[in-house]
Amino acid sequence: MIEATEHARIDGALAQFLDLGGAEFVTEMIDLLNQQTPQQFEAIEKALATGDIIAAQRHAHSMKSSFGNFGATTCQELATRMDRAGKDGDAVAYRADFELLKPAFVQLQAALNAG
Repeated sequence: MIEATEHARIDGALAQFLDLGGAEFVTEMIDLLNQQTPQQFEAIEKALATGDIIAAQRHAHSMKSSFGNFGATTCQELATRMDRAGKDGDAVAYRADFELLKPAFVQLQAALNAG
């Protein structure tokens, strides 16, 4: 469950998107996140399966910004930790945070759909 303060940040980010481009822009941004994140998760799975921690790290780095744009601090923090672990070559820590990110992203999706 997303905490109230983070939910407020997510709502604030959605309000900024609304101000920038209207309701259609908000929908486009959410759709883009919902499309790209699972693709990145799949690419991470493949990279980890082949031991390519550098490729996995690049995906985590990219996700940090995406989650930050939505005010999703839990997902952003996990992606930041994954990015750091990838740079350090720590596949164990990377995998642990990735396993936490998956359900956190599901919670983010629910919050975005409720918003």
